[in-house]
Amino acid sequence: MNARGRACALVVVAALSPLVAGCSGGSKGLTRSALVTKANSLCTVAGADIKAVPRPTNVKDPAQVATYLNHVVPIVTRLTSQLAAMKPALEVRADWGTFVGLQQQEDAAFIGIQHKADANDPSALTELKKIPALNGRINVAATRVGATGCLG
Repeated sequence: MNARGRACALVVVAALSPLVAGCSGGSKGLTRSALVTKANSLCTVAGADIKAVPRPTNVKDPAQVATYLNHVVPIVTRLTSQLAAMKPALEVRADWGTFVGLQQQEDAAFIGIQHKADANDPSALTELKKIPALNGRINVAATRVGATGCLG
């Protein structure tokens, strides 16, 4: 979630699965270096915020998973919004778009799992098992961009 530990993307695997932040640039966009510096900083903050959330003692209990996700999902979605708001320079735009797009997919998955867990739907636990594979793809994209502080 280290900060994805994405927070960049996340402590949720340790407890449930892993997770993951940004700004904007000038008319030409943020250089790779500036983008990475801002992303790593945001991911570090989000990762610390996620680590501060008590983990479920029983990850097979949808109610405990729901309580955890009700605290973590807002952190992760805020991070993704911050990352998406960053304006990369042309030379990093495609890689950045891939990274942010995967973050957004993970957010959508977590929100779906959160809703199921809130409804005490045991399928939330099945869906949760899919998160590590998505997080692996996010880690590859984060590494390609250079946002190693966002690895989860």
